[in-house]
Amino acid sequence: ELNFANFSTSLDEDIPGGDPEDTSYPIVTDEKVLVPMGGLRADVDLPLSGLRFGAEYSGISIDVDDAQIEYWDLDVNLNYALMENVELLVGYRDISLDVAGDFGDAEMTAALGFNGPYFALGILF
Repeated sequence: ELNFANFSTSLDEDIPGGDPEDTSYPIVTDEKVLVPMGGLRADVDLPLSGLRFGAEYSGISIDVDDAQIEYWDLDVNLNYALMENVELLVGYRDISLDVAGDFGDAEMTAALGFNGPYFALGILF
């Protein structure tokens, strides 16, 4: 989800230091917008070992007005079946979010990333 939108509102009073003719201002709000995202996933069972190797790569790159937004997610993992519906996972994950552009009168550039190894217990249903 992308959690931003651009709205404008009209004001009936003068703003000190502002242009009285221009009373429309962009604001940021918490409106949620569903965004489709593409990706690829592959899993390979390693015969007679109880192991399964998996990898997934997904993301999106979009331009919204004067902003460019990129989100990428890479997950590589090895799974061991403890029981029929329970597995142990060890893997590596790399997530990045980059935003650049003009938002009203301000220019913004931001980069956020998480990466590193992980382990988990998975329940399949």
